[in-house]
Amino acid sequence: MVYRGATGRHFFLMGRDFGSKIWIPATVLFLAAHAAAQATAPQRLEIRVLAGPSTTLVKGSSTYADVWSLGLLTKIDEQNLFFLKSDNGFSLAAFLSYYLRPGLGFEAGLGFFKSEVVDTTTFRSQYLWASGKYDTLDKTWTGTGSLRVIPLCLNGVKRWRTGKIESSISAGPTLFWNAFQAAGWAGFSVSEIAYVQTFNPPETTTIQSVDALPVDVAIEKYSWSALGANIGAAVVYKLSAKVGLTAGFRYYLCPKKEFAWSWLPGTYDGVNQTITGWEFTSDNARFAESRTGPSLKINPSILQFGLGIQLFL
Repeated sequence: MVYRGATGRHFFLMGRDFGSKIWIPATVLFLAAHAAAQATAPQRLEIRVLAGPSTTLVKGSSTYADVWSLGLLTKIDEQNLFFLKSDNGFSLAAFLSYYLRPGLGFEAGLGFFKSEVVDTTTFRSQYLWASGKYDTLDKTWTGTGSLRVIPLCLNGVKRWRTGKIESSISAGPTLFWNAFQAAGWAGFSVSEIAYVQTFNPPETTTIQSVDALPVDVAIEKYSWSALGANIGAAVVYKLSAKVGLTAGFRYYLCPKKEFAWSWLPGTYDGVNQTITGWEFTSDNARFAESRTGPSLKINPSILQFGLGIQLFL
């Protein structure tokens, strides 16, 4: 009995020692393999946030022209050239990516862009008098405007990884929410005639003055939505398993939108102060607008560059 008890006890100890030699290393090996797989496998979910300079393709022109005569002026030829061009702006963008496979996935992106728009009006009026005298009035005004673009996109993504560096390209449809406005000045030639009568000797003298009004013109703030597309690329350097530094560029393609200048009625003084307190009526405004064209075609497309951070979730 003692022998059997001792043998059984001895067998139990051998079984415990044998199990320890097999299961403990196996468990350690499994955990190490799992950790290595987690460290080397790309994460499915990523968030990328970038900020940086951007530029738009806002560039357009329109004209105003009229030829008329009055009194001693046998010909008045006046023209305005309106030219719009955007300055570089600043943009923000954020992307949420989900990968179905290590190299293929989808991303949703949201951006914000705003840029100042410079409006330059060049005015020239040429006056030919009945006496043969020829005068010219030139004036340039600089106005202001702004463009705001909010793109929302859904892209397909292709990704590559080499060590700590990850690169990707993506493209897809984009919904744009845009807003645009501009304000400036335009020249509008006017002339006044006065008749002075004398009695010794009796005669009538015609006195005629000419000037140009700096009339306010504007494109009132207008918001609209449009469907377009985007394409871009990004590169990431992983600082750790969860955080990386990223750089990228993206081109947002948005359809053009047409706008027309409005001439604003009011009381204006002439450029040369020869004529003051002239009432520019709504009829004058409608007439000027009828001779202003073609419509400005504003292009809200954006070329965006950015630096930021990327999170691996």
